Amino acid sequence: MFFDRLFKKKDVIRSIPDLSLLDHAELEKWVVHMLEKESMVFDFDLDGLMNDLGDTIGMLALKIDEMDEIKIETGGRKNKIIEFNKNNMAKQVRAFLDNTVLPADYTYEKLLDFYQKSEQSLRVSLENSLKSYQYVRALIPGSREVIDLIKQINMLLDRMHNQLEEKKKVIDELTTMQEIIRELDENDRESAREEELLCTLDEKINRANSKINTIDEEIQEIKGTREWKEYNSLSELKEELLSARERINSQLNNQVSPLVKVLKRLEKQCKSGRHHLADNHKETLKQLLTTPHAVNDPDLFFKYLSELLTRDNLGVSPQKMEKITSHLKYLILSHMFEEQQTAHRKTSLELSKLIEKINKSKVRKKVEELERLQSDEKIALSTLQTEKENHKQRIEQLSSKKKYLEEKRGENIAKLQKNML
Repeated sequence: MFFDRLFKKKDVIRSIPDLSLLDHAELEKWVVHMLEKESMVFDFDLDGLMNDLGDTIGMLALKIDEMDEIKIETGGRKNKIIEFNKNNMAKQVRAFLDNTVLPADYTYEKLLDFYQKSEQSLRVSLENSLKSYQYVRALIPGSREVIDLIKQINMLLDRMHNQLEEKKKVIDELTTMQEIIRELDENDRESAREEELLCTLDEKINRANSKINTIDEEIQEIKGTREWKEYNSLSELKEELLSARERINSQLNNQVSPLVKVLKRLEKQCKSGRHHLADNHKETLKQLLTTPHAVNDPDLFFKYLSELLTRDNLGVSPQKMEKITSHLKYLILSHMFEEQQTAHRKTSLELSKLIEKINKSKVRKKVEELERLQSDEKIALSTLQTEKENHKQRIEQLSSKKKYLEEKRGENIAKLQKNML
């Protein structure tokens, strides 16, 4: 048997093996066994001490009954004081006796509980009895025996306390070892769970990488087809048309730029009520400042503005006014603005038809769907990798904790080996 092998002599309480040679499971069994044994078996004459304690308590009960039977002559203040203090001694001792019940089982926990309750009750009883003893000792000789018996009980309880304190050191060390073992076991269980989770995450990460690679291969295969090349050509043409329309927009803005100052002044004066424009001119004014390509019949507005400036310079200096009227004349005569608008509309129409054609491309939709799936997989993969790093960090923490607990276990083994010899 395990414990037969550990103990050569079962009857020798502190005959212990070399704890450093025990594996974790053996050490755990040994600690549980020793805690049970240390709680039940004592290396001093506990039965003798408890018998002495029981006998002394019995003698105290007898003596207090005898003292209680002594009658004090009535009358006189002195006799009343003696009678009061005799009764008080009996009351204090009986309170102690009522609170003191010897435990049925002599285990460490029950003895400790008995000692704590009895010691506190005895201390109060002795303190109060000594006060009354000063008044009764002359007339009641037996009172001295009561005090001596209380002190004797106190000495016996002190002996018990000293033995229990020695026992407590060993039990505390064994309990500490049991807690270290429990923490190590829990640490190992959590480490095993973390390792298992890490394996599961590795499998998921491998599957996610495989899926991403498979999707990428499918995308590359599609991009090698004639349909994709046609789609690419359309996309390139789309970029060219976008660039062309942007250039036309820039040219239109350049045509409006010399007029911006006077246009903004006209807009401001219209808002203040100084000028009143027809609805079509109001809309043209607004579009020239925001979306020149959308202006309807710009030539009509340019002629109106040219005629207006002959009557009202709108606060513009003569030098600048000359440049503005010259530019207006150029716009009216050259029809350049309208030509650029026409080019813009033509380019926009071509672009619209091209985009409609591109949007109907099945190959584009297929690649976009695959890229979306691939993006989702990459996000999931990133989450898995983050989760994996968190679990790896936790495993490192648990490894460090195990090392710390094993060092504590070694220190505790050394203490136990020394203190239990």
